[in-house]
Amino acid sequence: MTWKAMAPAEVCDLVDFWDAAPWPLTRDQVQQRAVERFGWTTEVEDGTSYLMNTVSGFTVPDVSTIGSKGDLSYLKLNVADTIREVTPGSRRFLGDAFALAVREGEGRWGVPTLRDGEGTTSADWDTASGGRISFNLTARSLSAVFHTPQDVEGFERADHRGSEGAKPVASDDPGSRSTTTPPVPWRMAHDWELFTERLADAFRDVTDRVFLIVHAAADPRRYVQFAAAPDLLDAEAPATDVVRDADEHLLRRTGWTAPDVAQPNWTSSLRRPALTDEFVQLARCCTAALHGAYGITSPDGLRYRAWCEPPGAGAAAAVEFPVLGLD
Repeated sequence: MTWKAMAPAEVCDLVDFWDAAPWPLTRDQVQQRAVERFGWTTEVEDGTSYLMNTVSGFTVPDVSTIGSKGDLSYLKLNVADTIREVTPGSRRFLGDAFALAVREGEGRWGVPTLRDGEGTTSADWDTASGGRISFNLTARSLSAVFHTPQDVEGFERADHRGSEGAKPVASDDPGSRSTTTPPVPWRMAHDWELFTERLADAFRDVTDRVFLIVHAAADPRRYVQFAAAPDLLDAEAPATDVVRDADEHLLRRTGWTAPDVAQPNWTSSLRRPALTDEFVQLARCCTAALHGAYGITSPDGLRYRAWCEPPGAGAAAAVEFPVLGLD
């Protein structure tokens, strides 16, 4: 199965066009500009005109043009095919398209504010025009939204967005602690290769406030654990103070950062949003720890625990990771 997506530069060019428009504009004026500039079309139903991106050939061509009191508030469109049946392959496709679009956007507009919501990961930029650009990723879709300056002003008065859980981090921010994982310098058996692929896919669901621990059923001290912020995925593995026979030389060779006074565990971090290849490299490091450094002979000997902590007071909720294929 193959899917289509706009190139990252095309996505950013499109929202740049709307950011430069002479707002305020009415819904009809926006539709006219879209037809003239992009070759999109309109369809009339029950006397109402609807804008359609018929150029890209996506499965859902509808473009939402929402306004109030005559002026447009925001414009939203899919920038990739809508997924009918969610699979690991479709998650990788949309995830990579999102990560590349965010990186292109960061190069143009600076550091985005990243957010994990209910099934949605978003990157937002406030622009010099007073507008706001958003890229939104779900399991089934990837969309771009331009909020007009008038809509953003209304947002700020109502304080809809809030700041909790949002963190803008530049790619060169030393506090991000993101590391580049080198290739694993040893060959894995087929069953561990399959587990590595599944673990890499699971990383897409380790979002803000989600915690995942993969451990040996026979000895839970032999584990790797993961936690995420909107901008970062952190991995940790225990040192010899916990697993006495751990092969720390192998941990070092496979890209883990050694413990120090402030952090007793071995660590590795990945900047979010990440590409599939980057998730796979981190997963290979984790497989090296479990199989090579801690001596777990087969993925059949692994179990997992996962939960999500609420933003305020309250009990944590269990999270399922069926993609791991573990109990």
